[in-house]
Amino acid sequence: MRTSTKFVLGAGLGAGLAYFLYAQTGARRHGAQARATSLIKEKEIDDERLAGRIRSMIGRRVSHSSSIDVSVQNGRVTLRGPILVDEEDRLIPKILFMKGVRDLDNQLEVHEEPGGAPGLQGGPGRRRNRSLWRILTGKRGQL
Repeated sequence: MRTSTKFVLGAGLGAGLAYFLYAQTGARRHGAQARATSLIKEKEIDDERLAGRIRSMIGRRVSHSSSIDVSVQNGRVTLRGPILVDEEDRLIPKILFMKGVRDLDNQLEVHEEPGGAPGLQGGPGRRRNRSLWRILTGKRGQL
């Protein structure tokens, strides 16, 4: 064999062995495989935990989240209460793609403006305190 052929074969063999035997690469490969498996195998999420996750997500995306009632039974989610139309458009797709949601019964009362619904009166249900974020990022008063 020629020297250049031996070099290419040796480099390829070394790279292959390093790929399969190197601990960190193996761990990364195992982690990626575990994530892919978890996406394929859908674990059962109990209704109470799923409702909590949905309420948490609603709290981050809806200005009057306390006006929305969430109930879950066997993965079937029911939403009731007043909501603004632009918030509903952002919320529903997010809930439909949450792990554990099998069906969605949307009984939300959609409003163009907050004036017609008592649950949408006043300011947002809560204001976020971003002072810790500002301190950690050094962005005082820039948000």
